[in-house]
Amino acid sequence: QNPPNNSLPRPSRRILTTRLKKLTRTILLPALLSLPLTLSLRPAKITNAMGPNLRGPVIEKEIRGMPLAKIMAADAARKEMAEENAATNKEASRIFKEEGEEAHAAYLKKVDAERARKSAQKKVDREALIEKLLIEEGYDPWRSMKGKAVMFEFDYGIDLYQVPGTEQEAFENLKRVFPDKYDDRVLERQRLQTLNEVESMMDEGMSKSEIIKKFQQEGEKMEHLTGNPETMKLKMMREKNKKKKAEKKQPVREETPAEDVAAAVPQPEPTAEEIAAKEKEAKLKAKADAKAQKEKAKADAKALKEKKKAETKAAKETAAKEKAAAKAAVVAAAAGAAAASAGASAGAAAGGEG
Repeated sequence: QNPPNNSLPRPSRRILTTRLKKLTRTILLPALLSLPLTLSLRPAKITNAMGPNLRGPVIEKEIRGMPLAKIMAADAARKEMAEENAATNKEASRIFKEEGEEAHAAYLKKVDAERARKSAQKKVDREALIEKLLIEEGYDPWRSMKGKAVMFEFDYGIDLYQVPGTEQEAFENLKRVFPDKYDDRVLERQRLQTLNEVESMMDEGMSKSEIIKKFQQEGEKMEHLTGNPETMKLKMMREKNKKKKAEKKQPVREETPAEDVAAAVPQPEPTAEEIAAKEKEAKLKAKADAKAQKEKAKADAKALKEKKKAETKAAKETAAKEKAAAKAAVVAAAAGAAAASAGASAGAAAGGEG
């Protein structure tokens, strides 16, 4: 029987087998023996290509306050610009198709001029609004709560009183929760103080533009410092060192009462964090006061009950005494009547014998 076509003749197979044995003995076997022993004994190690998750789940921080207001303002500006550009492009395409290239160019030039006019007019209106807020009404556009809200709504169309986490929204919540403690009297005092400052500056000969510029510089300075804690810390350290040096150079003077100093120095408006902390403190205090009032009412009710019990007992004792006295009076009256009757009878008998 002939071998299959895919098999080799026997001499060829012998030669191939001999060569394979020689190759194994001279090359492969020494190479295998030269490998480390642990390589063949250790099981394959499964590795994670991404590595362990050392950070854990990433929790996104909720955006609130002015960062949220700025995001809302940017979104509103993009939306308004997109709508305006869409309307402009639609009208420009219509003019180009119906009236030609020259009319199209004239329309675009007119649109640019109108935008420039609106921008210039808004700048004028903004300056007028700042002057009205500060000089006439007493609201600092850079530091007061209402002044900042009015300017932000004018610039971006966002009402800060409706944005969660802003100082305006937090103060309104405090007014709703604690109407007796938080009201507009604080803002009114600050407004009157601002008006007094403006009036003093005008008496010193400063113009309205100079007064506005001074308030703007102070407001931007405060915003920069409060926005950078490290800068605020350095400033406080420098002010402290400067004060120490001044105290060493100058003689000791009579100290001004703390109440007068507090009244003379403008008090900055509370931040959203401070208002939230005060709100929490007020809630805890209200809870403690409610508990104390409940315990006091309970103690008063118990004392009233004891008092009524004592009064009832005293009334019973008094009634018993009055009853005993009345009984004794009746007995005494009866005894007196009997004695009188006996005396009368004796008198009559004596008269008969006479």
